[in-house]
Amino acid sequence: MAHEGDAAVDALLYEGLNGRRDTFAFKELYGLHPADVVKITHKETINILSIHAGVRADSHKTGTNEFYRRFAEFVHLFEGSDYDESYLTAGSQCADVARAYWSLLDCQRYQDSA
Repeated sequence: MAHEGDAAVDALLYEGLNGRRDTFAFKELYGLHPADVVKITHKETINILSIHAGVRADSHKTGTNEFYRRFAEFVHLFEGSDYDESYLTAGSQCADVARAYWSLLDCQRYQDSA
């Protein structure tokens, strides 16, 4: 998986008999199991998962604790919504997921590692 990975593309690497089997590594980077990510078509969700992977994989910077906390909250709420991708749509029943998404997107991603 590349430093600037794409959750949807990387999830495809786990399909089929010859697919990757280290799902723990994928989940560490993207927060979800690859079998769940391949079902996601919502570009904003794929983007936020990919942003997290980029932060986790960056060996030159350290992610902030707040960024990781907010990401965990987003993933928890998104899973709890049964992966409802309409959370950013007006009138959605997933207002908590939307708030977690915007909170994460607005969060500082890195802290100085010096």
